[in-house]
Parts: sequence; C-alpha cells; structure tokens
Amino acid sequence: MDTNNNNNTNEVYGPLLEKFSERVKQIFVHFEEEKVFTEDIIQSLREFCDRKCLLRYLRARNWSIEKAEKMLKETLHWRAEYKPHLITAEDVKESLPLESMYHFGFDKLQRPIIYVTPGKTNPNDAEQRIKFLVYTVENTILKMKTDEIQIDNTHTETTTSSSDHSEKSKVEDNNDNNNNDNSNQDLASTAHKEQITLVMDFSDYGSRGKSPDSIYVAKASVHILSNHYPERLGHCFVINSPWYFSMIYSLVKPLLNSVTTS
Repeated sequence: MDTNNNNNTNEVYGPLLEKFSERVKQIFVHFEEEKVFTEDIIQSLREFCDRKCLLRYLRARNWSIEKAEKMLKETLHWRAEYKPHLITAEDVKESLPLESMYHFGFDKLQRPIIYVTPGKTNPNDAEQRIKFLVYTVENTILKMKTDEIQIDNTHTETTTSSSDHSEKSKVEDNNDNNNNDNSNQDLASTAHKEQITLVMDFSDYGSRGKSPDSIYVAKASVHILSNHYPERLGHCFVINSPWYFSMIYSLVKPLLNSVTTS
C-alpha cells in the first residue's frame, strides 16, 4: 500500500467531507426549525447520515458537494415518507417463502451476495415486490453493520442442477479477478467494505413469461437502488438471461449513473 498516496488523497477529500458535513448539519437545522418531520423521524435520519454515508454520496457524485447534497436531500425525504428501515418480515411475509430473493453467502471480498431469481413466480403486486427488495437491502445493510449475517446453508449447498454450481462459481471467480484495485484504505477507495454483490439468475424466466408490470418494477428498483443506496452495489452479475434481456437493459440503462454502469 502506498501510504504517501493515501495521505495525499485524504488531504484532498478530507476537507470536502468536512464541508459536506456542515451542509448536512444545516439541512437538519432546517428540518427542526420548520418542523418538516416529527422528532423521531429526524432522529432516524440523523443516524442514517453517518460519516460513511456522507462519503458514499460524495463518491456517487464525483465529490461534488452540491450534487451530493441534492441527492442526499432527496433520499432523506424518501426515507421519511417510505420508512424503509421500519419494514419488517411481517410486512413482506407473502414474498419471503417464494425465495425469489435471498442471501447467498459472501463473495471473495466478503461482500454479502443477494441472489435474485426473477423466473420464480411472484403473485404479489408491483409495490409489494418493490417493498420486498427494499426490505432485503435494508436487512442486508443492517447485518453488515453488526457483523451478524447468518448464511443459510440450504441456499449455499442446495442447487437444482450442476450448471447452477458452475454459474455460481463464475460469480465468485469474477469477483476475485475484478476487484484487486480496492485495496487502498483511504477516503476514496474503501467503498467495497460497504457494498453488496447482486446476482440475477433468469433461469425459467422465459417459460414463465413476463408479468405486465415487469418493466415498471425494474425501473422503480433501479431508481431506488441508484438514488437512495448509492455506492452500495459492488457488482451485478446476470446469468441465464433471456434473449430479450438486452432490450430491457436498454430501457433501464438511462436511469443508471456512469459509476453504476461501469
């Protein structure tokens, strides 16, 4: 590790973080003086805006304080209204047994893997499916913070075919090969410690057919993940994709920022 380079990087970005922190303090002064939200909501938003959170928003907006502040404000209003941190297992009990989305251990950088299987039938409406996504992401982040992620052995050992094993092995191998640049432990390059690896397995998706609201769910999901969980996605792997996946991706790609698409 180049210690001098890390020190230089911190000298550049450290003052930006301090300035951004002052801007965020003023946001909360406004919330309190104008009574924009209740006291308990404001407190939960304060807890959300820790140092790592501010760094994620700065990185997502290429260290522009103005752009990061705008993005964070939008997230704070969204969290106050949607209350993602208060979604419980009871709220998504219809989706949990379907196993259309679940934790699948860790990648080589010890990032938790969320395994998504769009091909599995989910009879719930679009809003319920989006809520389940938010619940899964929030739950994963919470467990990352407390180092309490429990790996379900039924998902890490049970597969439907030998081809599934090979596909999932590719995910781990690609993570190992593509992330050697994340070793610098400075302000600009510690993001992988807070990130999630997403695997989307489209097995059987074609035989089930697309639900009428698939595009809406895809766009809403991309919007939420890109704008309210910036710098949380380490890698996204798409496997067993149908022939028309490129068309779907072309519809959601404009919603992604350059950091996410890279």
